[in-house]
Amino acid sequence: MADGVNIAGLSCAELMFPLKAHYLANEVPEKLNLTPQDFLPWVLGEHDSIEAVKNELPAVALIGKDWLAGQEVFAFHWILTDQTGQTLIIEPTQNGMEIIADSIGVLTNSPTYPEHMWRLAKELNGSSNKESLVQQSRRLVLNQQIPAATNTPTSRFLEAAIVKLGNSPAPNQFVARNRLFNVLNAVAIPYQQTMNDHPNFNYTHYISILDSTSQTYFF
Repeated sequence: MADGVNIAGLSCAELMFPLKAHYLANEVPEKLNLTPQDFLPWVLGEHDSIEAVKNELPAVALIGKDWLAGQEVFAFHWILTDQTGQTLIIEPTQNGMEIIADSIGVLTNSPTYPEHMWRLAKELNGSSNKESLVQQSRRLVLNQQIPAATNTPTSRFLEAAIVKLGNSPAPNQFVARNRLFNVLNAVAIPYQQTMNDHPNFNYTHYISILDSTSQTYFF
């Protein structure tokens, strides 16, 4: 499992961040030293809100070391949300641990979130201003001109972002879940038999929705 929700309604998901993730080589004195694989359990096991996580992030150091019996250091970045509806994106880069508190609430794999947003603005032929992005996305949704996702993270981000920005808020949780499952199905990477010849596990293993309000997992 690469995501979870705790009893306080705080949720966190880790997504692959290859070529972009940067970790420290050695532990830092006076810091809480975590491997990337430790981060999600630490968030969900020790906190009840995004604000609580943000308050403790300056004391955390991410160290590029193997975790438990694993023989690999995973490249991750994370997206969090809680019952306030806020989202938080955390990306470990060459610049340190970058904290993005004003995201549109969409994240896929690499590249960085700012690079994804640059491509979104370019696709929509507008500025990066959220109001402009919403207007252009609504036009594409109404005209059924949403660019279809391939198996690339950039195209998957574009489709999910445009659908989210271009639709009115769902009137209830049932509609919201159906809409989200449709979006996730559209950007899923299907398993194909030929993947057995190159087993990198690069396909959608499961589709899930975390309801932070009811603290419920849907698959």
